Amino acid sequence: MKISLTLLILFLGSFFTNSLQSQNNWNYLSPVPGSKFINPESTIVFRQGEKINKSSIDNPLIKVSGSASGLIEGKLILSKDERTLIFYPNTAFQYKESITVVLPEGIETVSGIEMNSVRFSFTTTNENNLPLLRQYYEQEYENEIATRQISGQNSSPDLSRKKEKLSGAIELPADFPTPLIVEYDNPAPGYNFVSPRSWGLQQRFYSIIMDSYGTPIFYRKWPIANNDFKVISNNRLAVCEFDRKNPLVNKYLVLDSKYDIIDTLTMGNGYLVDQHDLLMDEDGNHFLMAYDPQLVGMDTVVEGGNPNATVIGFIVQELDADHNVIFQWRSWDHFEITDGNFIDYTGAKIDYVHGNAFEVDHDGNLLLCCRGMDEITKIDRNTGNIIWRFGLHAQKNMFNFTNDTIGFYHQHNIRRLENGNISLYDNGNYHSPKFSQSLEYAIDEEELTATLVWNYVNNPPVYGRATGSSQRLDNNNTLIGWGLTWPVSVTEVDETGSKEWELHFPDSVSTYRAFRFDWKTDLFTTNWDTIDFGEYDDYVPWVNIIRLTNTSDREITITGTSNHFDSYTVPTTMPFTIPVGEYSDIIVSFYPNQLGQINDILTIYSESLFADSLPQLIARQVYLKGSIADNSAPFASFEPEDGSTDISPDTVITITFNESIVKADGSTIKNSDLIDLIVLKENDESGEGVSFSATIDLWKKIITVKPDTLIALQTYYVGIPGESVADKSGNILSETQAATFTVEEGSGVYEEFISSINVFPNPTSGIVQIEFTAPRADKITVFKLSGEQVLSIHPGNGKKISIDLSNESSGIYLLEMGFEGISKTVTLKVIKR
Repeated sequence: MKISLTLLILFLGSFFTNSLQSQNNWNYLSPVPGSKFINPESTIVFRQGEKINKSSIDNPLIKVSGSASGLIEGKLILSKDERTLIFYPNTAFQYKESITVVLPEGIETVSGIEMNSVRFSFTTTNENNLPLLRQYYEQEYENEIATRQISGQNSSPDLSRKKEKLSGAIELPADFPTPLIVEYDNPAPGYNFVSPRSWGLQQRFYSIIMDSYGTPIFYRKWPIANNDFKVISNNRLAVCEFDRKNPLVNKYLVLDSKYDIIDTLTMGNGYLVDQHDLLMDEDGNHFLMAYDPQLVGMDTVVEGGNPNATVIGFIVQELDADHNVIFQWRSWDHFEITDGNFIDYTGAKIDYVHGNAFEVDHDGNLLLCCRGMDEITKIDRNTGNIIWRFGLHAQKNMFNFTNDTIGFYHQHNIRRLENGNISLYDNGNYHSPKFSQSLEYAIDEEELTATLVWNYVNNPPVYGRATGSSQRLDNNNTLIGWGLTWPVSVTEVDETGSKEWELHFPDSVSTYRAFRFDWKTDLFTTNWDTIDFGEYDDYVPWVNIIRLTNTSDREITITGTSNHFDSYTVPTTMPFTIPVGEYSDIIVSFYPNQLGQINDILTIYSESLFADSLPQLIARQVYLKGSIADNSAPFASFEPEDGSTDISPDTVITITFNESIVKADGSTIKNSDLIDLIVLKENDESGEGVSFSATIDLWKKIITVKPDTLIALQTYYVGIPGESVADKSGNILSETQAATFTVEEGSGVYEEFISSINVFPNPTSGIVQIEFTAPRADKITVFKLSGEQVLSIHPGNGKKISIDLSNESSGIYLLEMGFEGISKTVTLKVIKR
């Protein structure tokens, strides 16, 4: 039977026109018609947008066939949202085959829209890409290890600070990455969630929840790397277990408020979940992401391209509570490979997107954070189409930046704020010089304009080359996780950029992200959240009882408590066990040993083993309040003590108050205030100033002063001026409190000091200048070689002295100099012409 070419063309034209119309009737199809690199395990998804009439689903007879598999049977289901049809093949497709899908007409929406038939095709990937994915993760890790020295370039914390002693503190595991809180001013409420990762030879992986004093209320050690530890919907937690060597085991774990694992989240359609982000709503719908390495002939894309390059695609999925994939978005279908920035397109590996975050926008659509493209992309959640592309340095940027000429590079953690603005963490890999920052933009989606309304750059700048986060807190402070850098790890700043809180980790330890959330475990409960003992006016301890109730399905053991001040104690013997559904009591005693208001936090611990071998701790906290009448101003003690001698030139000065202090006006003392509050000078309060750095502890009682330089045999004065500080009862320090100390001579100091004295000009025609560092010169006497004294002066505090020999005859003169604190005199020779 022969068909004319004209009829064939007309037939095909009519077919493709009808097919296109049918596709338009369905707003979303997955896989995208004509797409490639589809995994054999894929399902097929149809969505119109409205809810589907369930009774109409029985009518159509979907037909799916493969070029190698032939007819493929399966089942067509309606997902929980009642909007999405999903076809599950009974057997997986084969590699490297073309799949054709035909869905006949007959399906209707609840509003009566009749869905047209649809026919489309896609092609599966050529081979299993698991080896490529494993290789990609291994190379990423090696790159991070190779740059770990660069990442740790930020200034180290002053570990000479006195660490706070916790009363009855429980001993932490030997490999626990103990944090150091270096700034505590007025942080927002809540608990801090971190997943610190060590970059040394011995890997250790913990999920940690801690209060803003650094006290853990939860930790769990994991057998493999964990990331992205945070609170999700319905009072649940999520953490990603991630093994770069075996991506098949990668998964997000969902934990309840007892820290029990209640669900495991993986991706569908043959993709392996990545550790970068998870979103979940109250219905259990959740977004996950994956990287999808494929072999691509880049010689057909760019001149000189590798004909067998590994190109990394980016996959986003929305799954419902039953773990059905109801939406899938792939970079292969919407981006060009050459959209990436700072990429060698002739290389063997091309990671052009490197998506690392997503956010459901206020209008229900989806924002994607594309690090490799320096771009934020908004996509239509109903169709998958791109709505706009945003980024000053992005190749396909659609926005006019009204006041920002710097932009962002290789960013993380895109978020839509409640005020409608967009925030992100700018890693700043290609700023010159490199620095990281938190950014907030106001964007006009109609006019496509972007205005930078807020940013924070640390002083000195911090650079985290990878990972990181920026979270806007309820009080409008911003919590910044600096990512792959140390020791500076997490910083909280207010709207003006004033630092409110900062956490440092030990060297070679960083955290992927940092969050702060309200959180409370219900493994056990307490009958008090806060105990207020009132104003103490007695001679014996006051006591109160905390009742602990076991609400879990297993017995628990209370292993100990800790708090910060000795005014509160817990005399109850521990450990003790609480059976299921029962309770036990502990006693808290208040017996103040300082004046004024005494606030404390009691942490009640239950230690155990996770998976029978890994340490974990679960705790609750009770706030303690009490006071005793205080009509006296605070007073300070100094170390070194007043009048001390032979003090090491490396000494660190501590000023310890008997109670917590504030500024005289009642405001909180910040580390940045100490330069103005503390006086450090040579000799006495009228001497020359000495530069220093200083910190104050979390409870505002101990000030640590680190002088830049202390010179041997020099006397120093350190003081707190009167009227500068007060206690929390408003009693102002009326008189200056101060101490003096003298630095030891030390080995070789005398010789070193002589070599530092500069006499010029020598020979001289009259005026001789003498310069020296320290200490103070007591007396300078000039002699002729015959021993006759020519003159004698007492120079005082000056470090540059002029001697006039103009009226003396030519010859050789001896300058004998005596210095404070040095028993030996210094004799110098001067020639007078």
